[in-house]
Amino acid sequence: MRYGVFYSPAAQREIIKLSQRRERRRILDAIDKLAGDPRPPGSRKLTNSRLWRLRVGDHRVISSIDDDRAIVVVLRVAHRTRVTEVDLADLQRRAAKAIRRTLQGEGHRST
Repeated sequence: MRYGVFYSPAAQREIIKLSQRRERRRILDAIDKLAGDPRPPGSRKLTNSRLWRLRVGDHRVISSIDDDRAIVVVLRVAHRTRVTEVDLADLQRRAAKAIRRTLQGEGHRST
């Protein structure tokens, strides 16, 4: 089953801000592969959360996966030093809202 992959506005901004084109391409390629396998080898479920982390070099892709609807919402893309426990707690609260917006057509689908 293929999953739809969507980006939160924050994730889109963070991807655009990446200065190195090569690193941006690597991250986008890894995100695109989430459509075929939303939990690829090396991804981890975050403790006490419904969020998943994917390592791409020195960056982390934080996503929420809804298996019932077959969608992945990329919530955050950041350098590993910028992803903190406080930030993850905030993302957990926003994940459900991001999924609702995505289902209403406000999310941005990956191409």
